[in-house]
Amino acid sequence: MSSQIIDSQKSMVVDLAIRFEKVVKSTPSKTGRGEDGTTEITWDNPIELEQYIAKVQDAAQSIMNENRRLRKVHMTICD
Repeated sequence: MSSQIIDSQKSMVVDLAIRFEKVVKSTPSKTGRGEDGTTEITWDNPIELEQYIAKVQDAAQSIMNENRRLRKVHMTICD
């Protein structure tokens, strides 16, 4: 995703990127720990898992929409 963001516009999407990171790092209550200590999301509660996936997708969509908007403005100005 970051490769699609114009360097001069990265500071304009930083808040959305931070929000995305927080959403990804927030895990459902039913989680476990992997052998390497990382958090694992399990299939124990499919409803909670679907809600988590929806939140991640929503946050990703927000940053992609804003990036598209900024790229369009950038191209308009450059023309």
